[in-house]
Amino acid sequence: MKWKKALFLFLFITAFCRFSYAHYTPKQYIEKFAPVAIEMMHKYEIPASVILGIAFLESGYGNSKNSKLLNNHFGLVGKNNLRKTGKYRSAYKQFDHDTLSYDYFCRTIVSKKYYKRIKGKMNYKIWLSKIHKHNYARAKHTWLKHITQIIKKYHLYRFDVI
Repeated sequence: MKWKKALFLFLFITAFCRFSYAHYTPKQYIEKFAPVAIEMMHKYEIPASVILGIAFLESGYGNSKNSKLLNNHFGLVGKNNLRKTGKYRSAYKQFDHDTLSYDYFCRTIVSKKYYKRIKGKMNYKIWLSKIHKHNYARAKHTWLKHITQIIKKYHLYRFDVI
């Protein structure tokens, strides 16, 4: 009888702990961050589908350690204060808020030479091709394919309306 109580307690605690952390589904991530991507699109004239698609992939739709601990949805390298906690070490940049990560990513893209030539064009394929060509991601062979699949699967191009 004691083992049944112990098993029940273990299952209850496991279930409770699992739901105590914010886990996004792809749909939840898109609902939460599409408005941010649209805002950045209007500000920087980069398609929202590109911004959201890259964030979706790089952050594991908001479930990666970097997105949770650092509010970094793009794998942007830089300073953070995690060493002070001693729990987790990372070479990735920390942001005070998720939106700042989106803005920093867009400002990084704006600083690239190719930006002026494609600014304002809402064709995500052109943007992804240029970003890929200029070595944004380390996974060169798969990155472009994965981002394109995400944009198509979740119809992220529907947000690319100015």
